[in-house]
Amino acid sequence: MKLKKLLLRYYPPGIILQYKDKDDSTKLKPIDLLDITPDVDLEVIQQQYCTTVQAAMGNYSLPGTCCHPPSSYMLFLQVLLTQLINQEPLISESKRPAVRQLLERLVAKLLEPQYSQFDLFKVLRAHILPLTNCAFNKSGDKFITGSYDRTCKVWDTQTGDEIHTLQGHKNVVYAIAFNNPFGDKVITGSFDKTAKLWDANTGQCLHTLKGHEMEIVCTSFNMQSTLVATGSMDHTAKLWVVETGEECSTLSGHTAEIVSVCFNTAGDLLVTGSFDHDSRLWDVRTGQCVHVLSGHRGEVSSSIFNHAGSLVLSGSIDTTARLWDVRSGRCLSVKTGHTDEVLDVAFDAAGSNFVSASADGTAR
Repeated sequence: MKLKKLLLRYYPPGIILQYKDKDDSTKLKPIDLLDITPDVDLEVIQQQYCTTVQAAMGNYSLPGTCCHPPSSYMLFLQVLLTQLINQEPLISESKRPAVRQLLERLVAKLLEPQYSQFDLFKVLRAHILPLTNCAFNKSGDKFITGSYDRTCKVWDTQTGDEIHTLQGHKNVVYAIAFNNPFGDKVITGSFDKTAKLWDANTGQCLHTLKGHEMEIVCTSFNMQSTLVATGSMDHTAKLWVVETGEECSTLSGHTAEIVSVCFNTAGDLLVTGSFDHDSRLWDVRTGQCVHVLSGHRGEVSSSIFNHAGSLVLSGSIDTTARLWDVRSGRCLSVKTGHTDEVLDVAFDAAGSNFVSASADGTAR
């Protein structure tokens, strides 16, 4: 294996290694750095540094060696660099300057002051009918909007200029997504029972995905941008190959509309949420259902993985959110407190906190 390129990922914090495999195919390997947060404990970092120095010198360091460590910022980078080079075979000592440069950018970004007040930046009035959805690409320099006017539009975030109008659907464009972290493709799902894959840079339609018997209401790319999932009112989800537009699996088992689809980070599992009160875990390679996550007493509105892929979080019309163990399919916790439907749920980058948004006008 040969390292070709180092890529930076701000959210969740990490770096991505692009490398050539033995068969000369290009692959991506993400390295998570979820411990980098604004409240990182620098005293712990200092202790790690001292331990590293002593180990390197065979415990024969001079008295006071660790009494004058580098600045907190420099120390933080040194510890991260040492850990990465020691633990990752693809990163050799010769790559230290390049990795250090990436880490400097990442740490500087994540340790910036967090602002809690935002001002109106722009108002865009371009669609002739109400909007259904919106989404940013990874860098935030572009975003997309879907509408009842049967189009999806690509926008320049800074200028507010319309870059492309993605036309071709014959009914409402309801579900939209970028293929983040790449951001060079867009998927649109429509009430016309089709989904379309688009080139985000040219606005060209690459493939029309046909096969569902009813409206498509949710879509998602896997992190590797090789597969797309679509969920429909026909009670099924489908998996499609991005490069060819061909259907590779139909996921059957739900008995009501599928309103949520989400891949795990590795791209080998998919979770679907349905109005039949259940979520289901699917093996992407075989198309087989791995677990049925039963327990909600009302329609499931949203189901998602944490970044590590070890947990699933689901929200429901029954006013609760539930936390599930992916390996066993067991419900770990039921979160109550909302007085109306839970409409959406989300994890933070580390997967240690999550939020639920409800029709009762609150988030928890």
